[in-house]
Amino acid sequence: MQNLYSQNPEWISYSSGKIIRATAIEGDSIWVGTNGGLVKLNKLTGETIFYNKSNSGLPDNDVISIAIDESGNKWIGTYGGLAKYDGTNWEVYKTSNSGLPGNDVRSIAIDESGNKWIGTIGGGLAVFNEGGVVSVEDKKQTILPQNFLLSQNYPNPFNPTTSIEYSIPNVETLRATSQMQNVSLKVFDILGREVAELVNEQKSAGRYKVNFNACNLSSGIYLYQLKSGNHVSSMKMLLIK
Repeated sequence: MQNLYSQNPEWISYSSGKIIRATAIEGDSIWVGTNGGLVKLNKLTGETIFYNKSNSGLPDNDVISIAIDESGNKWIGTYGGLAKYDGTNWEVYKTSNSGLPGNDVRSIAIDESGNKWIGTIGGGLAVFNEGGVVSVEDKKQTILPQNFLLSQNYPNPFNPTTSIEYSIPNVETLRATSQMQNVSLKVFDILGREVAELVNEQKSAGRYKVNFNACNLSSGIYLYQLKSGNHVSSMKMLLIK
């Protein structure tokens, strides 16, 4: 995101180059969630500070929700978990270290008591207070994917990293007896040779994202394939170096 570049009596525009997913206002600052990290923008001067996985405690560069509490703590939802930033220190909450029901944190709301209500993709609703993160059991209102979906990687063409999103449907749709499904996501070259295995494990219903680094591969067309049970989906992607 660049400095202020144009304005008229009604609009002030800022250049980004990223997909803007979330915003939150704190005094003269605007916190902006993008598909490339978190940005703090001074709305008076246009000065920006960038945060990503490499220079901060963000668990993922795809920031999809932001909320700010009365103490000035920033609560940041990503596809890799929930982060709390107090201006100096970062705390990260995931399914592996807390009661967070899903790592894709789509929405965050703070009530009058200071509780943080956290909506996830596929995992349901949770509430965070001083005692930690607690899942809210309400399976009837949990929205899960109803179909397999393998999305086009982004960016595409890419060099050398790209992200791939996919969805595993609700087991009730499949009339399955288990809550977990064997899932594999592999990358092949144009000759059909496997060049990378991105996922090979059991997954519950939900939406997932995986990053692919092709730094050791040559430019060209590659195929990525999602398999689960009898379902197989494939997409093409283009690596340009």
